[in-house]
Amino acid sequence: MLRPIDLGAIGIPRVVLTRLAASGMVDRIGRGLYRLPGHSVSEHESLVIVAAKVPQAVFCLLTALQFHELPRHVWVAMPRGSHTPKIDYPPIRMVQMTGNTYTTAPDR
Repeated sequence: MLRPIDLGAIGIPRVVLTRLAASGMVDRIGRGLYRLPGHSVSEHESLVIVAAKVPQAVFCLLTALQFHELPRHVWVAMPRGSHTPKIDYPPIRMVQMTGNTYTTAPDR
């Protein structure tokens, strides 16, 4: 992935990137983002695009867990007094709810 600002950092005018795209030597994949033509798409390409466009962003929560291939827990609600289900996989996390909070949960 290449951004116009990356060329400026090494003293190449940004117009060069526009000319390369017009000649087909690079593909424009979005506003301000280019790559070599025929480049194979990675399973993490969406993360690369976000990282290139938003360098101050930090991947977090489920995205970070998925990227690092860490097991994600399945969260379940159970009636108050229940024991956590004994399941080998996937990992389970349980919260206890009472009354209408449990019976009207939208995921039931």
